[in-house]
Amino acid sequence: MKERDLTVLQKILKEILALEDIVRNIETFEEFESTEIHKRASVMTLLNIGELVHHLSLDFKRTHENIPFHAITGLRNVAAHGYLTLNFKLIWSTICESIPELKENLLAIPPLDNALPL
Repeated sequence: MKERDLTVLQKILKEILALEDIVRNIETFEEFESTEIHKRASVMTLLNIGELVHHLSLDFKRTHENIPFHAITGLRNVAAHGYLTLNFKLIWSTICESIPELKENLLAIPPLDNALPL
């Protein structure tokens, strides 16, 4: 693995951990939706993850086709350019379903399999 890819992946994992902290005590979509600070912080963190994915090498992305890089950068683009029209149910679903899956997929990649805690 290229050193740059490893550095980017470590930063993505840090963003995932930050997102987990942001929503740690939020259990429902209604709670999430009612708190502007959590919505904004979560969207910014997802935007950061999407931006970081953009910096991974094409070789890395081709080797790990099980990770939906295109969807991650797509969400980043929507968050960056269409915040006022964001579907926060989609954001909440991403946080609850897609982010844990992304974390699991990243932690299965050597040498990230021993990366936590960061």
